Amino acid sequence: MRYFTGSSDLPTRVPAPAAATAQPLPTTDQKAFSLERLVNMTPEELAGVDIAETNLLCATGLKGADGLDVGRCLLRLDEYAQWVRHYTEQSLWDFLRRPHDFKNSEARFRVLLLISVLQKEYGVHYNEQGERTCDFSNSKNPFIHGMIDDANGGTCASMPVMYVAVGRRLGYPMKLVLAKTHVFARWDNPKTGEQFNVEGTNARFDAHPDSYYRNWPYPISDEEVQQGWYLKSLTPSEELAVFLQNRAHCLIDSGRFSEARAAFVHSFRLAPHNPLGRVQIASVTRPRGLGRAVSTQYSIPGRAFVDEFSAPAVNPDPLADIEKINAMTRANLGWVVPDETRPHRVQPSEPAIAP
Repeated sequence: MRYFTGSSDLPTRVPAPAAATAQPLPTTDQKAFSLERLVNMTPEELAGVDIAETNLLCATGLKGADGLDVGRCLLRLDEYAQWVRHYTEQSLWDFLRRPHDFKNSEARFRVLLLISVLQKEYGVHYNEQGERTCDFSNSKNPFIHGMIDDANGGTCASMPVMYVAVGRRLGYPMKLVLAKTHVFARWDNPKTGEQFNVEGTNARFDAHPDSYYRNWPYPISDEEVQQGWYLKSLTPSEELAVFLQNRAHCLIDSGRFSEARAAFVHSFRLAPHNPLGRVQIASVTRPRGLGRAVSTQYSIPGRAFVDEFSAPAVNPDPLADIEKINAMTRANLGWVVPDETRPHRVQPSEPAIAP
């Protein structure tokens, strides 16, 4: 934050900094407790589950999530939110002095402080090592536990989730949004009509319009937008669908193809309007010797739905598609915000199938 010196256009009386918050924020209760229970919840039930719990449960059992304590992580996020609120209340005078520096939007000011506190006080950062050697078998890259008391850092798949999780604890109307092969956050307040996108994967806060994401990182057609998957605020069911896609890619990288296919099936059931949902399922065929295509780890409602995707694939080399798709997706966990001060990352020749 800049320190603004006196000026003739400043108000004659600057409010004093607010006192520390007397009452702490309420703790976040766990609702699902297990991945099996989570994937079988109704949309109404999912709406009551904290986005951080949803994200962390999708990481359970993966490499890099050994000993993952979901409850402890939720408590730490509660602590992050408490400090963000305290710091924001202490700093509101800065917004009141120069609101035009924040487009006359207190919401933008609050999001700026949220990102700043998480990055500077709690070490939330982009994993630049992961940009070069991203390994989906390390779940710390696409899931938020890699940023909770962990030096691993995050990616475009996890950093927006962290901001939304903490923001919602503060009562902020924050959502996740998808571009093609990219995830970002959004302030979306239907009561006031204020809406702006939040790109916080680097050391600054950018608020690109939707038109920016229509062409970056890959073009999105009008038809694709109308399908209701890209550039819209996601529902809790759709958020879970995205996290299950990330889980599937981690499983693929670890050679657990049967479980990966099950995760893709669940994801498509939750978001059948995902234009690449069927492609994702078909990409994870049943290699010889790996048993059932759909893992019995989860109970999937609607047996007819499962049977629809149980036919053997025609591809004579089932591992070829897996390696191709996984390589493209891995490449897309690179730096996601153009910056003139750093060289642009070479983009893959075609988009990956998961954001």
